[in-house]
Amino acid sequence: DLVELETDKVTMPVPSPQAGKITKILISEGQTIPVGAAIFEIEPEGAAGNGAAEVYAALSKLSDGVLAWLSCDRSEQKWVATFVHDREPNLTYLYDHGTGKSRLLFRPYPQLKPADLAPISAVRLTARDGLPLHAFLTLPVGIEPKSLQPVLFVHGGPWAHDSWGYSREVQFLANRGYA
Repeated sequence: DLVELETDKVTMPVPSPQAGKITKILISEGQTIPVGAAIFEIEPEGAAGNGAAEVYAALSKLSDGVLAWLSCDRSEQKWVATFVHDREPNLTYLYDHGTGKSRLLFRPYPQLKPADLAPISAVRLTARDGLPLHAFLTLPVGIEPKSLQPVLFVHGGPWAHDSWGYSREVQFLANRGYA
């Protein structure tokens, strides 16, 4: 849990390490206190605390992606939010908490059509030693998922991991029929 050092008061409950990896702590510039945390397990998920729940709920309606970058003015009324997504990457919105209105500011890949891109799903496998392996599986759009040729991206060590989101390489391979 995030705790105020002077009072030992819990300011924001944080899940155990088994529940996921905290990838970002959101700090209020006006109050310099934590207002939320971005949490990734195998499936992306977000969490908010300290009165930011209302803002987080409103921002969550803007995209079914994961809130990745967040900034606000000193009054905490105007927010700029960018979302990680597997098929519609890095959409950035301006949200006015005072009016409840939002608008799309930036779509970095306007040429991409989300319906043409392959969704990325989290999967869990069991290793020979019984330990869980976490992975992401991308299946080609419009092709029956049978007898597909797999491509495995292996990376180094327990200190690094992949995250759910858009990948040009993965989409390139899925577009050509690879899993």
